[in-house]
Amino acid sequence: MHLALQQLEDLITKINDLVENRIEKNLKIIARTILVDLPEDKSVTLDEFVSMQELAVREQTEMLVSKNLEVETAVEDLIAMLKQFPLDPSVPDLPEPELSALRVHYNRMTYQALLNCARNSLNQIKKRVCARGGTGFLFVQRPFFEVDVQLSVPSVRLSPSLEDVQRAINRSAVAVLGCAKRMWDWGQLGMPDERKRAFFDRLGRDTEIIKVALLLTGALHATRNQVAECLGTFKKYDWLWKDDKDLQYRKFVEGNPTITDYDVELRRFMEIEREIERIPPMHNIGALTLNTANLKLQLRAESRQWKIQYSAKVHQQAREAMYNLLERVPGRETSATFPGLLPRPRSPRFGRCLDERSSLGAVSWMRFPERARAARSR
Repeated sequence: MHLALQQLEDLITKINDLVENRIEKNLKIIARTILVDLPEDKSVTLDEFVSMQELAVREQTEMLVSKNLEVETAVEDLIAMLKQFPLDPSVPDLPEPELSALRVHYNRMTYQALLNCARNSLNQIKKRVCARGGTGFLFVQRPFFEVDVQLSVPSVRLSPSLEDVQRAINRSAVAVLGCAKRMWDWGQLGMPDERKRAFFDRLGRDTEIIKVALLLTGALHATRNQVAECLGTFKKYDWLWKDDKDLQYRKFVEGNPTITDYDVELRRFMEIEREIERIPPMHNIGALTLNTANLKLQLRAESRQWKIQYSAKVHQQAREAMYNLLERVPGRETSATFPGLLPRPRSPRFGRCLDERSSLGAVSWMRFPERARAARSR
């Protein structure tokens, strides 16, 4: 009697140890596994995002496959342990339906653990890419995706586009669910892989997974209007590349502009460049960081093209006005009156060598003739 009780106590101890360390522990690991890599402290490009998620899913899938096999093997060992326990001849053997029910129970627990793993991973993606913290330069949580704002004539656009970002999010969700394609359902040990059934068939029909996946397909819907509004702020510069420079210059020349008119136009373009320089380098909208560095370079280049269109003519007029003024200074050498100033060029080709600083200096002398009088009195 005592021997039978001792054997039963040993069996209970082994069963508890097997269930706790080989079954429940592995099921907890599967349920708590996160299949994605979503850093909180930095923004990433789309290529980096896709690579990070594919790598994370691939590494974690290897672990999940091994844990699934360990749990199935442990359940089979548990059933074998129960079958091999010596019973009194008067006690009937354990019925096979009961043993099959035990196997089905842990199979369902394994699937539930995998379901929690996939759902938590998808929710992590949704939480990170569907952020609604606000907009602006300062941000509480660092946005996840970094995209460039670029001039793509005839408009200002994102590169990559919102559609590209959404496709990357969809790819990461597919990668998360794809891990279940390599986790074989139970009862297929020894069968070739091409004939095995995977947990993916059950996971893909789960309403909870379908619900989260649908939310991810519209992850950027809430930010589209904000992005469009942000890009709309640059429409005030679209005349820089949409208007015909030659046509606008001809209209300006038809009004017989003075050198002061040229000066006003050039200062207007310089103010536009300063305004472009004040554009914030980053603008955060939800999960997106809009990098405006390339756009600022492009806008400044367009503004300079306009400035060059006007400055070439004003340089010529400024040189002529400056030399006419200097010829009126009797008995003075040009180099003595204005140190560093070149003599009147003898050919138009030589005159083009004067730089913008000399021309603007001439504009200053024309606008303030009292400086010329002061020079003659020295």
